[in-house]
This record gives sequence, structure tokens and C-alpha cells, in this order.
Amino acid sequence: PALLERPVSSGAAAANLDFMAKYAGKSMPMREVPPEPPREEDVQSGDMFGGIRLDGLDTTLAWAMGSSTGHTAAAVRIGGELYVTESTTKDSYWPTDGIQKTPWKQWLKQAQEADYHWTWLPLKPELRAKYNATQAQATLDQFLGTPYGFHNMLWSWIDTPTDNYPCLAPDFKTCLTWELLVPLFGFADRVSKGLAGQYLWLEAFNKRLGTVNLTTSKLFMEMTKKGLTFP
Repeated sequence: PALLERPVSSGAAAANLDFMAKYAGKSMPMREVPPEPPREEDVQSGDMFGGIRLDGLDTTLAWAMGSSTGHTAAAVRIGGELYVTESTTKDSYWPTDGIQKTPWKQWLKQAQEADYHWTWLPLKPELRAKYNATQAQATLDQFLGTPYGFHNMLWSWIDTPTDNYPCLAPDFKTCLTWELLVPLFGFADRVSKGLAGQYLWLEAFNKRLGTVNLTTSKLFMEMTKKGLTFP
């Protein structure tokens, strides 16, 4: 599986490019000459890096979001040194877990070894003038080491009752719905022996219901008792 590969194999990359073209409508032609990374002195605090790894996960996230990226990072200068900040998870191709800051040269090396494709998006001058570097650094210091946001991932995507679900190619008229998603929660929880729910939706549902550590099936029962329904 491409998620366990470093670098991503050519076959996996080709399959993911085909998926992006058919499902997300995003064409990613290969460059004849690989681009050079920006010079360190040109990158400033607040600049964004939009990335995608052709491993199946990033491309699925990009499709779900209607985007051409599956991951984002931001530059920040601290004491004159350039760092890249991001929230990600330790795995087969990335060495650090949670919200993190990585020195620029080290981050470039890690990103290249992980086979990421990145786009540098500098702030516009008028937005850079409004950027509060002091507040950004204080916020970063506060949250460094916080775990990656698996528990909130679904809710940054499924954020309306009916209008933000992915649809299938080629006509994009067949779309995911709550009616399908609800039994999928229970099925995925059973197949994964509770791991899927633990990482993706149990904490969110428990918080909204004012309960603690209820499983998927018990959460649904609690909703019924309270007369609540899904959209």
C-alpha cells in the first residue's frame, strides 16, 4: 500500500493521478523539469504550503474537500530562524507526531523523502502587513505537541446536513448521504473493533450528547431516547 511506502511507487502515483482527474476534476501533469524549492530568505512568516502525497489518503481528502491538496503547512520565523509548522501524524514516511515545528532545511529533506508535492503560497503584501507574528508564535507555543486532529477530521468535511458530500464520477449525481453514512458508522466500528469510531467520531458524538465513552451503538440508542435524529 502506498501509505506504507517511501517513496510512493510509480504505479500508485499513476492510479492516484487518474483518480484525481476523474473524481476531483484536477489534472496534475508531470513537469519536464522538477521545480526548485524557494530560497530560505524568500519565505516569510504566514506563507502557506499546500501539499499532496499520491498515496490514496491525501487524494481522498483532496476529493472530499474539492481541493488539490491533502495537507497544509505554514512558515514561521522565530528568532530569525525559519520553521515550517503543521499538524500531522508519525507514520512510515513522517517522523514526528502532532502539532510541530521543523527547521526549514530539515523539513525540506523530510518532505522530499516522503515524496510530497508542495506548492508555496506567499502572503499578499497587504495581508502580510496584517500578520501578527507575536500572536502566531504564542499560539504555536501553546499547542505544540497537541495530537493530530483525527477526532475532528470528519466534521471539518461533513459540516452541513446535505450539501458537502463527495459524489461519484462521471456524472457526479450519486452522492454520499446521511442515510448511508449512519449505518456505515456502525459497520466500520464493528469491523475495526472500535478503532474507527474511537479516532473519527465517538468523541464528537459524546461531546454533543453530553455523554462519556459511549460506543457507536449506545450513542445511537441515547439519541433515540432524547428524540434526536440525524439530518
